[in-house]
Amino acid sequence: MFCNIINGEKVFNLHEGQKKVLKSKKRIIAAIAGTGGGKTVIGPLWLMSKIAEHREKFPNERIDILVVAPRSSLLTEVTGAELNRAFLGTDFQGQYIPSRLHYTLPHGWGDIRLASADNPTSIVGNQYHYVWIDEAGDISDQSWQEVLHRTGTRQAQILITTTPYVKNWLKHEIIDKYEKSLGVIDVITWTSVDNPAFSREEYELKEKLLPPHVFAMRYKAEWKRPEGLVYPNFEDIIVPFFEPEAGRLIGGIDFGFSDPFVCLAGVQYKDKETGKDMVYIFFEYYESKGDISEHALKIPEGVEYFCDPSRPDSIRGLILNKHEARKANNKIDLGISAVYKRIQEKTLLVSDDCKELIKESENYCYPYGEGFTNYGEQPIKKQADHCLDALRYLIISLENY
Repeated sequence: MFCNIINGEKVFNLHEGQKKVLKSKKRIIAAIAGTGGGKTVIGPLWLMSKIAEHREKFPNERIDILVVAPRSSLLTEVTGAELNRAFLGTDFQGQYIPSRLHYTLPHGWGDIRLASADNPTSIVGNQYHYVWIDEAGDISDQSWQEVLHRTGTRQAQILITTTPYVKNWLKHEIIDKYEKSLGVIDVITWTSVDNPAFSREEYELKEKLLPPHVFAMRYKAEWKRPEGLVYPNFEDIIVPFFEPEAGRLIGGIDFGFSDPFVCLAGVQYKDKETGKDMVYIFFEYYESKGDISEHALKIPEGVEYFCDPSRPDSIRGLILNKHEARKANNKIDLGISAVYKRIQEKTLLVSDDCKELIKESENYCYPYGEGFTNYGEQPIKKQADHCLDALRYLIISLENY
């Protein structure tokens, strides 16, 4: 059991990975664990230890804490419930009001505010002493940036608990920079079965049933490249941002409202050394909600935009807002072939500022066939393929206009 009652007091039984989290003094602590590894339960215990430290150093100062989860349902049903359960029956027990996403600490010590990352603006507000982000790998880069904005004044410690998801800001900004972080970041990893309470039989069953990269992420806490990537060499064309060459300004647009409205802009030019026809994507706009006139104000002018042909009303809206916009060719197989060809020939370059496009490329794959080695003709339709659709519209349309 994770917790026992001994002589009327709670005693928490921690495994080695959890103990390392509580011992770490780094500014950012990333606890990356397999499913069922006990990552969420360590969050409230870490907060208790921080509250105790703060009370000892600053006995008369109120403490402000922020707890973040990717979605409202996860925040109330899992993260908030776990916090309340762990605090119950301890010296830190206060009052939890789920409807207000608020936990009041006892004796006027301070407050814990809970915020859902599906609305990044909900994170805006106070400066915090400590932050815990549960399932951090599933929140957006925008939400992560909002957290950083709320922690700078007090140099707040941040605890990240998560299972690996896609290769997003967490992989690129935290994990990959860990060794060069000069002591700012601590990365602590453990598998599902490093938690003695997790079933070894379940672990071995999932290893047989799941695709290798899925099993590695969910149960071994490792980032692995998916099998059957549509663009396996995409990383070879990512370059640091540079001022674009003079040439033809071009763009691709995938319309959305609940799904994001995506605009990619680039330049088509002839390389002075090789004479090759090059395309360099240097601008990315990725935004949900808002109408077409709002988006039109935020994308570059003077660009030929090739757009999702299923939305003629939105194309007219762009034209009315003084943009050059036309229907793109929407043949998926031909579009993918055109993009793939440019990647292989390295006549397509993408600025590393285009974070959403890069993130999508790392997870855009064909459906698995028998043995996870035979792939279908069309990529898996996922929520995160909007940038790649915009790129496809742009590249294939160059052949027609």
